[in-house]
Amino acid sequence: MADAAEDVSVELIDDVAPINGPARGVAAGRSGGPGPRRRVGLLAALVAAVVGGLLLWPEPGGTEPGGSEPRAAEPGAEAARRAAVPPPNDPRLLPWPGRGPAVTDQGLLDDATDAWRETAATAPEVDDLAGRPGPEVYPLWAGTVGGLPLVLLQSVGVDGVARVAQVTQAREPGPLEVVNVAEITAVPEFLVLTYTGWLDVDRLLRQPGTALVQLLPAPALLAPDEQLQRLEGETFRPIGIQNNELSQPWVHSPWQSASGPLVLRTRDVGLEPGVMSASSVVPGQLLPAPPAVEMVPPAWGPTRRDLPEDYLDALTAVASAGLDSARVAILGATMFDRGRASLVEVRADDTSNPVVVTVVRDGSRVDVSAPRPAGRPSDVALGAVGTLAGETVVVAAGPPATAMIVLGADGDAVGTGPRTAAVVLDQDRDVQEVAAQGYRRDQSFVGRTVLDVSDL
Repeated sequence: MADAAEDVSVELIDDVAPINGPARGVAAGRSGGPGPRRRVGLLAALVAAVVGGLLLWPEPGGTEPGGSEPRAAEPGAEAARRAAVPPPNDPRLLPWPGRGPAVTDQGLLDDATDAWRETAATAPEVDDLAGRPGPEVYPLWAGTVGGLPLVLLQSVGVDGVARVAQVTQAREPGPLEVVNVAEITAVPEFLVLTYTGWLDVDRLLRQPGTALVQLLPAPALLAPDEQLQRLEGETFRPIGIQNNELSQPWVHSPWQSASGPLVLRTRDVGLEPGVMSASSVVPGQLLPAPPAVEMVPPAWGPTRRDLPEDYLDALTAVASAGLDSARVAILGATMFDRGRASLVEVRADDTSNPVVVTVVRDGSRVDVSAPRPAGRPSDVALGAVGTLAGETVVVAAGPPATAMIVLGADGDAVGTGPRTAAVVLDQDRDVQEVAAQGYRRDQSFVGRTVLDVSDL
């Protein structure tokens, strides 16, 4: 299916050159195994070493180790970017200019507007006012898709409600038809165009619920440092933007996601492409929906900007907690010699008690723990998961500017880290419990948490 989707993006659109550069992969951090083992009698010396600068400290509000180099700005198709039609002045409408190769084709725009007015006036399920555009109708995009005309319009209706409409020639030959209308309740990052049987390239859309999806991004997303990424399986893939300012389309199947893929807006900030916003693409809906996970800072305060990998761990943790949607905080995430490990706090709503889930990713393999009750917000957090390889991975995290030390059952320090530490326990040792302690830069004590790992 992935190969077929690539073919669709080439066959449907004539103008496929990207105007923003290819996405730069997110480097997840630097690898590092557990720190040297020390006897408990030397713990004070270890604390001094950790907080004294032997470990790399993230600056407050900055990034943790890892990331990618900033992406240089790349020249785009300036002629296609320039707005041929200025945005409307009405604050109820999208503040976007008219775009697309046919946005100055007044005949096409008039035909599309007439189709919207006629459809709204004759729709049997609505009254005479609902859905009918007002006297001023503004184009958002106009051109052709698959050789057939496509026009996106917006207008404040005679009922005072702002709407956007997708008008196209749904069959050839045939008249222009309104295939989708949505109320504008907020300015989205993009609009979602859904095509079904009338653009059935190579019979890709025969399966019920399968559709071809394409986005019209907000003009701000055309900047070189902006990127849209969609979740496909366990990977975020860049969404290319073409010279006609529509995205490259892809085939959505219901077996991939019943509600459509998660789409992230990322921006190169410092050394890492941080996530600016997240939306869920729902095929058949012009406007994106809120994502299944709402990312929030930990109770002890923000540590860095969210990364795409955080959303993967968040979705995994929400599923482990048996929830469809939740508020999620990444308590800590780090790279170690087995891959990436994270502690994720999941809360169903503001009134529910939070739980903590441990997630470890080693290539394509994902190990996830059962949810455990979360500790007090001011304490250090500690979690563990038994892997398919028979190992136990322990993850500890603390507030900003905290050095973490993981202690084994005999009091030995088995792992250290700047704010987040991950360690693999020896398979040949019968460990019943582990502990984590946090220290500030001045070596003052932050907190201690003990975790029973005998059941892993």
